[in-house]
Amino acid sequence: MSIKFKLIFIIVAVLAFVGLLSGAFIYWQNTKILTKHLNSDIKETINQTTQLVNFYINRAESNITNLATDPLILEALETKDPAKFDQVSAKLTTIKNSLDTVENLALMEINNASCTPRAANLAAAAVLGRDFSDRDYCQGILKTKSTYLSSAFVSAVNNLPVLGIAIPIKNDKGLMLGFVYGSLNLNELRGYLWDLQVDSKVELLDRYGVMFLNTEEKIEKLGELMETEKLELRRIQDGLTKGPKEGVFQDEDNFVGYKAVGPITVIYEKSASKLLSMVRTVNLLIFASLLLALLLTLLVVYFFVGKVTQRISRLSHITQEIAGGKFSIELDKKDLTAKDETAILARSFNVMALKLKDLYDNLDNKVKERTQKLEQSEAETKKALDEAQRLNNLMVGRELEMVKLKEELKKVNKT
Repeated sequence: MSIKFKLIFIIVAVLAFVGLLSGAFIYWQNTKILTKHLNSDIKETINQTTQLVNFYINRAESNITNLATDPLILEALETKDPAKFDQVSAKLTTIKNSLDTVENLALMEINNASCTPRAANLAAAAVLGRDFSDRDYCQGILKTKSTYLSSAFVSAVNNLPVLGIAIPIKNDKGLMLGFVYGSLNLNELRGYLWDLQVDSKVELLDRYGVMFLNTEEKIEKLGELMETEKLELRRIQDGLTKGPKEGVFQDEDNFVGYKAVGPITVIYEKSASKLLSMVRTVNLLIFASLLLALLLTLLVVYFFVGKVTQRISRLSHITQEIAGGKFSIELDKKDLTAKDETAILARSFNVMALKLKDLYDNLDNKVKERTQKLEQSEAETKKALDEAQRLNNLMVGRELEMVKLKEELKKVNKT
């Protein structure tokens, strides 16, 4: 593998690793920031919803409180005159028709521990004559002797959920003779909360944790919930019992916020799937941007690495020529004039090639000179050897002559 592709591979690997880490960090941060922002948004919406619910209940309570101080109603309870109760019923019908927060109005008489209706508006007249002592609003006002917001129950008029307000009626001696009861118009309250329902829903629980209002659908039977809703309510009840009166959590499908104010608990649910889908969309855009940036970076890297490796390749070819004994090299002017390390390397190669050429040329001359000296020395040596050989031959001849003379002398002496 060439150095070019090695560099590109290393750079791509580093960029991909950094990109994946950056993408994972961005995904984590986006999810964290969105969740934090959503928690804050849910708490703010819960506060707004709570204010709307309180405003609505306070309006209804104010209207009913005015009736609790009405002289005709007090007189009817004190005299127990049927005609007076008829007048009260007519008055309650007139007032009820002018109110949008109250669905039905009734005058209840207290006898010991019983609560008996004595007058009501026309729409609620069908329930007159019944004893409602078992209702939570009766038990509550008998116990507290003050304004009491009841738990939810099923209306005897339309069989729909009802939440009532009981305002005590007392005489001059402070004795509670009865109370004015008004049932909240939950459809009107649902309309108040409808604007908050954008990929979300609002639910209201009474003082005992029974859901009596849901902006997503009408509740026809109290206490009948799906298993997921039961688990959700159980978690909210645990949170209200063990911790603060408000909180935010996430279940499988929703982000859920809740807040208890007095006897009412407000629940706000926002779809988690759509929000998480939005997070995924944002993260996909970020990953796509990172991928595009990576591709553009690769093109830039490929171009510049190609430039660098091209110079290195030319220098590598030159070193091969020098190694082959070709010292007369020609370098590109761009390689020599560039302002980077490759230019320094090219100039160094150029200087090295010139020095090697000079060294090689000088070495050749020295070899020739040395060869001439060796040849001259060899000739002189040969001449000296020839002279030595001639002298040797001469000396050997003289020695042989001397031996012969000695032999002849011995023979002469013997004779």
